[in-house]
Amino acid sequence: MKPRQEVDLLQDVLKLIKEKPRRKRSIVISTYLTYGMWRKYWIRMMELDLIREVEVETGKKVFEITPKGDDLLNLIGVFKSVWHSFPPKLGESNKAIKS
Repeated sequence: MKPRQEVDLLQDVLKLIKEKPRRKRSIVISTYLTYGMWRKYWIRMMELDLIREVEVETGKKVFEITPKGDDLLNLIGVFKSVWHSFPPKLGESNKAIKS
């Protein structure tokens, strides 16, 4: 996966968890990840303290975003808005730059 695709995926996962705490299965299905890919990102996000696993009343574990994860999500949004404000290079379209 290219670095930009990984940032997009990270943003999608953090947005999803920010909307409401979710179980692993819900995240995997909503983001079209395989369980192997999710495991790779989940472990890294836990190490970086971007998400945490909490137990809800039903005894099931869900993931929720941490303040640090929320800050990163906002930073990604700002970066993307600034990046997309640059004009395309000669010979490239905006579509090529966004991907």
